[in-house]
Amino acid sequence: MGIKDVLPDRGLTDNEFRQLQQQDTYDAVLRDDQGGLATFLFLQKDGTETGLHYNEESGWHYHHRDKDLDDLHPPTHDH
Repeated sequence: MGIKDVLPDRGLTDNEFRQLQQQDTYDAVLRDDQGGLATFLFLQKDGTETGLHYNEESGWHYHHRDKDLDDLHPPTHDH
């Protein structure tokens, strides 16, 4: 069972988000800073990050999966 299967069919409350942070499953659990329900989650483990997003049309879905934390935002042009 994947993380999407255990999340509620809505964004997470602050309490639900804190409970997810306190589990030993991930090294870090981050969220958007827009206030209200958490609809963007960033789950970090073993040097990679998986991003999840919730909206009413698609439910929870992957924004990105297993991206290397050292290469999350590659440069947009050469220097």
